[in-house]
Amino acid sequence: VFSLGLKAGVNILTCLDIAQEACGNAKMEEAVKKARDSVNMGKKLALSLEESKEIPPLMIRMISIGEQSGTLPQALDKVAGFYDDEVTRGIKKLFTFIEPVMIITMGVIVGGIAASIFLPLFKMAQIFTK
Repeated sequence: VFSLGLKAGVNILTCLDIAQEACGNAKMEEAVKKARDSVNMGKKLALSLEESKEIPPLMIRMISIGEQSGTLPQALDKVAGFYDDEVTRGIKKLFTFIEPVMIITMGVIVGGIAASIFLPLFKMAQIFTK
């Protein structure tokens, strides 16, 4: 959102307002609000975000490089791509862990059902064979 606004020529303060509303996380919203206030006072964006513990250091470094080189929208795109890939990798790891757990759980459930059906049948067979 932030990158798209900057590419479209929207003022950085307006972009920060929009980014703040789009966060969906109270701590991140507060961090963006504080950064917006600092930028409004003339501070660079990277320095403003550095004060927050919520913003990852890699993101701050990329924003700083983007500000220095005049390519902030492109730097933000790269950061967004990196974190998007990181989330995707995390989800894949989670599913590789969940899949065996689900298979084992289903095996236990099916085994329990099979045991509850066959154990009484075996006991009845033992009674009839006596």
